[in-house]
Amino acid sequence: MVGGGPAHQGVGATFDAQTVTKSWSDPLPDSPYTSPILSNDALFVCYGNGLQSMDPADGDLLWKKQVSQNPGGTPAVADGMLVTTWDSRTKSDASSATVRCFDSQSGDKQWNRSLDDRAVFATTISDRTAYIRGASTLYAVDIQDGSIRWKVGDLPKFNQLYYDISKDITPAVANSTVYTPNPNGVTAIDTETQKNQWTKRVTKVRSAPTVKDGQVFVAGAKSGVLALDAATGHTQWSWPNGSWTSPAIANGTAYTTTGFDAVALDAKDGSRVWHTGGNGLQGDIYSSPVVSGDSVILGSITEDAACIDTSANSGGRFNWRYDHHGTKYTPAVSANGVYQVDGGGNLVALS
Repeated sequence: MVGGGPAHQGVGATFDAQTVTKSWSDPLPDSPYTSPILSNDALFVCYGNGLQSMDPADGDLLWKKQVSQNPGGTPAVADGMLVTTWDSRTKSDASSATVRCFDSQSGDKQWNRSLDDRAVFATTISDRTAYIRGASTLYAVDIQDGSIRWKVGDLPKFNQLYYDISKDITPAVANSTVYTPNPNGVTAIDTETQKNQWTKRVTKVRSAPTVKDGQVFVAGAKSGVLALDAATGHTQWSWPNGSWTSPAIANGTAYTTTGFDAVALDAKDGSRVWHTGGNGLQGDIYSSPVVSGDSVILGSITEDAACIDTSANSGGRFNWRYDHHGTKYTPAVSANGVYQVDGGGNLVALS
């Protein structure tokens, strides 16, 4: 799922390479697209009016489904269930958003559920519950039968957003708390009582929060990156540069982005460890970082994917970079490859 798991820590498999080449590429049928996800030796991606599963080794199609809506955000897989969201943000009709579940291996439809909102975003799954942020409602949906376990309405409303930079908006879940993004902040909601624990203002949030070791990391395109106490929402530190992406957290370091650059911050105090500098990725970054061993992988509107050395004293040195169409999506990373939806509407495998 977004960020690899319900806390969205952004840690993937170790892909150990100093150079990459394109091993295969497959044109997707229609925009808009989602970030790809990887689960149990299968790739999943949604696109305009459909979704498909592919073999990551060679790009062979495993199954494909047509859906009469456009994807709301990046899907999620758990317990053999692929949970997808579909909305009307890119259409002129007034149809409601839906959540649809498919068997991840066969593609057989399991259930679908209409929601109260027209807009809906990406899916986070924890303990067989799909947590989904609608325009103004947080939904908790049972992934076995699609029943709505509970919902919290009257949240600050996301108005219609440019699709490519809102596809990964989704709550983070940890320690019986859902940390749900708002257009200008984040709200912590107890999963048992559905009570609001706290709300923190963060200006122009367009990505998922990240939870690690009692801290919640949230990025604002205007506020910058904040580290909050997970229990109280109090600010522990802030870094002022605006970011459109979810921080990835590993080994005491928060990896984030600003402008054309990737940045490493100390997770405890927010001090800068390194940044790529010199307009590092040569274009605006809407692709969240993925930690892969001693490196971090992400893309920009100029570079489909780039790999940065995170080892001690690297200073943000690039191991490799691949530029063809650029991207606004977050890559899926395995030990054998990096998979990315590029700006030309292709799912590309780098090996």
